[in-house]
Amino acid sequence: MSARTLLNLALALLAVLLAAIVWLRPGLEPETAPAAITALEPEQVSSINITRLQGAPLGFSRHDGTWFLDGDPHIPADAFQLRAILALLQATSIRSYPAGALDLIGLGLDPPQASVMFNGTRVAIGNIEPIDRLRYIKTGTTIHLVEDRYQHLLNAGFNNFVRRHLLPEDASIIALQLPDLTLTRTDGIHWQLTPEDEMAGADDIDALVRNWLRASALYVRRFEPGAYDDTISLTMKGENEPVVFTLISLEPDLVLARPEWGIQYHLAADAGAGLLSLPLQPAEQP
Repeated sequence: MSARTLLNLALALLAVLLAAIVWLRPGLEPETAPAAITALEPEQVSSINITRLQGAPLGFSRHDGTWFLDGDPHIPADAFQLRAILALLQATSIRSYPAGALDLIGLGLDPPQASVMFNGTRVAIGNIEPIDRLRYIKTGTTIHLVEDRYQHLLNAGFNNFVRRHLLPEDASIIALQLPDLTLTRTDGIHWQLTPEDEMAGADDIDALVRNWLRASALYVRRFEPGAYDDTISLTMKGENEPVVFTLISLEPDLVLARPEWGIQYHLAADAGAGLLSLPLQPAEQP
């Protein structure tokens, strides 16, 4: 074997050895994955209570898998917003410090800007760290720095957490009373339309009912009391009392209110065409 071949073999072995040293890093502890700020899983939570320095308190309870805002009556809560709140449990701690070693007042944690109680686990939300723009969070005796995704918990009103769909997900309409027409299920399959309309077919009626089942607000606001003339009543299968909406306006938004809930739904103005009258289908060409 020539000297050049031996030299090439030695260099190859050296390269392998260096790669192994870089890979194994002897004497160094392996890096641990960033930990969540709590050990509580979102599925374990059945109640959430939020207190804020700058806003009214909020409470949520889960019943049969559905979240509701606490109060009388229980208003369905928006699932997306609740997932955002529950995500706080699994927020990644980028850096952490013993709470006793820091100035809690200066960090906005004494008192906290907001405090969220998940069952019996308390998570306090503080100020923004000025350099990396991370949020101070306190759990137990530890201060964490996490990505700031929780500003809405500090100042959002209760209407921001109301479910935007006008009807329950499992709703089945058996009667619909609009200002200018009424629909009633006659035998579980067919609909009776009052007043009768020779131009209306089964597809038109089905489209109107589907529009109501899918209707979702762009946003929700507190109810603005006033003198309103028109109401809309929907009776659901299995329910004794109808759902009644007050028609507030048609433009610039279609606004439908639930006065007993203290809220009003704002929909796009063009949604009225599919909710307040039959969406007549184009006639088939011969």
